[in-house]
Amino acid sequence: MGNPLKNMYTEPFISSLADSLHEICPHTDPKSFKKKIIDTEWKNKSLKERVRHLATCLYEHINLPFPDAVEKIKKIQKEMYKKGLKKNGFIFVFFPEMICLYGLEHEDISLDTLRFLTPYSTSEFAIRFFITQNTQKVMNVLKKWSIDENEHVRRLASEGCRPKLPWGMALKNFEKNPSPIL
Repeated sequence: MGNPLKNMYTEPFISSLADSLHEICPHTDPKSFKKKIIDTEWKNKSLKERVRHLATCLYEHINLPFPDAVEKIKKIQKEMYKKGLKKNGFIFVFFPEMICLYGLEHEDISLDTLRFLTPYSTSEFAIRFFITQNTQKVMNVLKKWSIDENEHVRRLASEGCRPKLPWGMALKNFEKNPSPIL
């Protein structure tokens, strides 16, 4: 059956993430970060559990207020991309996951950050939490993004508000009445 997708998070990848984190946030300890990620439960975690775990550990290790942490995340994402880890953009889905976990109270910053991150990975799963929280505002933002010059941002606008998205939270209101997305 092959390797499950969760196995894309290899020890060398985690080491590269830890090194990038330390380069951008010198107060972090790469060894401590790696130990926190690859804990005794790591092997048994599903893909979604690993993504959530990575997002949580990353935010805890950055240890800054959300707006400051977001700026660090953007720099880490760019750094990792520069290191050649761009062939599999899905691997970076933990960055948008961090935004939906910790950024709901910082809606404008979070939406801007999801737009920034999506060309590197996908923010389609994370945007759904913001749609649920503030449907009208986020749908207005997605409408603007639907004509963005970047194809990945346009994809986020269309796929992010699909009523059902594999692996994504269902948007129950749009299942009942899809007219806002039409």
